Amino acid sequence: MYNMENKAVSIVTIKTLTTIYKDGEPANSIELANVEEHNFDIIVAKGLYNIGDKAVYIQPDYCAPLMSTEENDITLPQLLFKEYTQPFGVASKSKLGKNGRIKAVKFNFTKLGTTEVIYSMGILLPTSEVLKIMQVDVLPDELDSFLEITKYEEPETGHSGLNKGSLPSGMYKTDEPNIMNLTRTQYPITLTGSLKYDGSSITIYYKSDEEMGICSRQLEKKLEQNYVSGYKTQTGEKIRKHILFNRETNEKTNGWMNEVTNEFFSEVQSDWTELVTEVRDSFVDLGKPILDKLAAYCKEHNLQLALRGELHGQGLKGSGNKNNPHANVKQNIKFYTVDDYSAGVTRKKTLTEFYKIMDDLELEYCDIIFKNHTFNSFEEINEKCNEYFKNNMVEGIVIRDENCHFSAKLMNLEYDSKK
Repeated sequence: MYNMENKAVSIVTIKTLTTIYKDGEPANSIELANVEEHNFDIIVAKGLYNIGDKAVYIQPDYCAPLMSTEENDITLPQLLFKEYTQPFGVASKSKLGKNGRIKAVKFNFTKLGTTEVIYSMGILLPTSEVLKIMQVDVLPDELDSFLEITKYEEPETGHSGLNKGSLPSGMYKTDEPNIMNLTRTQYPITLTGSLKYDGSSITIYYKSDEEMGICSRQLEKKLEQNYVSGYKTQTGEKIRKHILFNRETNEKTNGWMNEVTNEFFSEVQSDWTELVTEVRDSFVDLGKPILDKLAAYCKEHNLQLALRGELHGQGLKGSGNKNNPHANVKQNIKFYTVDDYSAGVTRKKTLTEFYKIMDDLELEYCDIIFKNHTFNSFEEINEKCNEYFKNNMVEGIVIRDENCHFSAKLMNLEYDSKK
């Protein structure tokens, strides 16, 4: 049984408080906290908590509310997180990432008897402090909205394409849960780990000739990347979009302007010829040939599939981490999952089916770090991945069992700390 929900904010229980060391000497003012509900390490002020205390925990990869520059717009949640977003009143001293993203923070301390440095993940706040600053007696159920915590979304770069709309019905956003949220499972368990590329999520799907397309993490792309940018008259004069402003009434009228005569038209004239502008979009440029191949394959085998992958390479910065090993390679797509879409909802197919479909379509999949490896504990999984990270500066490893019922990411904390 697996519990790997990425819950933005939760009430947790302090499980252990551990003394940490630097050069053999115990830390004076900080210690390591761990909680019952997940496996993240969190550095806290010494003496702030006791074992069994309740606290409010905010997950990594979520954003704390930044302080408003307008005094009248400052909210209670902004004040609550001010020591994180503006320590000592200076935003540049914040250890958060872009847009207040909560990330790994490196501390040059170790646990007794080890040499591995400690990374603190997430924000832990005493419940009493949250109640006081938020001016309430009881915390509500919807803590994320109450505390203005939002999910961090990587910016999509390297294209200026046209979007069709939101994701198709029944399609989930590609966002693996963090394995640190794993709280219970049965061991031994056999898992396969593949490289997590730091790029842009891409989905290429086929249900029918009328329902097929290419999607980013949140939006479906237009397959024809062009638009009507203007018109041309029969005499060759160019017509462009124009907003006519009436200073007397302050009214605006959308329409078209003849660039030669400066004549304004509120409607397109029947004798004008369209001027079509094409734009380039990496999702469509690289995805369209694959979509054509997928459509033929699905029709041949009576299937409805969605290919999940990572678009990466030049101009696609992903998280923007300067250590991204794939930031300067030729643009490419590496796939990591195939979903069955026949029931109207995308569901992951088995790894065996995934690799067969990749081979059939002659498509590249994410590098396999370990395959069908049996683990006897969470600690063994963590150790296996971190051994790889010691010599490979990559974003992380995605870990799955054969049926993809267990599917999670284990992040490289050193890489995350540099975002």
